[in-house]
Amino acid sequence: MVIVVHFVALLTAGRKQVALAVNSAMVQTYWQIGRLIVEDEQQGQTRAEYGKHVLKSIIRLTHERIWQRV
Repeated sequence: MVIVVHFVALLTAGRKQVALAVNSAMVQTYWQIGRLIVEDEQQGQTRAEYGKHVLKSIIRLTHERIWQRV
């Protein structure tokens, strides 16, 4: 049926648009997170003195708070 072909084409195009939008939002979000780390934790330095320990703590706390909302 021709209508099924049209449905499939619309759904496929919609899925592609959603994937592009989600990917774009994720890239922007991760870029902002990186910027915050450099500005706040590293104070503009290439690497914070206490580096990995701070990042592990940030990741753990963020993970706990994000999953509390789900």
